[in-house]
Amino acid sequence: MEKRATMKIDLLAYGVTELSPEEAAATLGGSFWKVFDRVVQTVVNVATVVVGAIIGVGMIRGRGGRHP
Repeated sequence: MEKRATMKIDLLAYGVTELSPEEAAATLGGSFWKVFDRVVQTVVNVATVVVGAIIGVGMIRGRGGRHP
């Protein structure tokens, strides 16, 4: 019990607060989903550019799209 009290004093000395398990899970989960969202957005953006480039090359070569 004494060790725990010392730890609390050390945490307070450095301006660190302890998180409850719920707070820790919410913080980690929030960071995870932000990073995951960025990765998904990047993959979708790259896929969009690649598909656009493929379609664009096909249009330039006359394969695809509607030509009169």
